[in-house]
Amino acid sequence: MNMRAFALAVFLVAVAVPTLPTLAQANRFESIANLKRAQNQARFAGERANGGINVYRTEPAMHQTVGTLGEARYEDVGDAWIFTFRGGSPEETAAGRYSIRTVVRVDKGTFKTTILSNERI
Repeated sequence: MNMRAFALAVFLVAVAVPTLPTLAQANRFESIANLKRAQNQARFAGERANGGINVYRTEPAMHQTVGTLGEARYEDVGDAWIFTFRGGSPEETAAGRYSIRTVVRVDKGTFKTTILSNERI
């Protein structure tokens, strides 16, 4: 290998290698953004199913950033996320009490929501 070809190879490696973690980070941030969108969709579905935000509020965890302390409970089931959260009247939730447990499935491809369970607790 001549010196010119070697220098070109070293340059290409030096340029390409730092971009690999950047791509991984971009994918991670996209995944977090999608999970946050799914969390919001699940919350909206729960609010609609229980009469709207004038009469129903979800627990604070459903308003927090995914990955923070007290985060929403969810399960990754491959093609969807399933969120389980509590809620109740504005007065109940302000006092930290909840009267309804809701389970919502959010499709990863379409973000379509399906209420799996919505029951009094």
